[in-house]
Amino acid sequence: MDYQILLQKVAALDFVPDEKKADAMIKSVLGHFAGRMIEDHAMKFTADLPEPLDYETLRGHQINVTAISPDQYITDLSKQFDIRNDQAETLTRTIFHTLKKDILKEKSSFWQEYLPEEWAELIKEA
Repeated sequence: MDYQILLQKVAALDFVPDEKKADAMIKSVLGHFAGRMIEDHAMKFTADLPEPLDYETLRGHQINVTAISPDQYITDLSKQFDIRNDQAETLTRTIFHTLKKDILKEKSSFWQEYLPEEWAELIKEA
């Protein structure tokens, strides 16, 4: 299962205590990114993700979405999971690198078009 690959990569990070926490982190990160897209684009983005990363799951984590900067996202993620900002950046890079290289491969390039430029930069770096 493709999701297991992602779950294992995130759980292997030294600041992630277990797969349950890794699952919550993955959903939070991808939910933040889906929340930066208009609904139609978010549906396309989530359509290619492995189960259980569907539109309802990811947008459900972003009920009160506000326009935040990538820096604020990193700060919020750090607070949410009690990790340092550099760890939140590593988490984000690990998730998108794994999606781009191990799971979705060629399907990941269009994401950048759906995101504000400063958010797309976070994916380009992964």
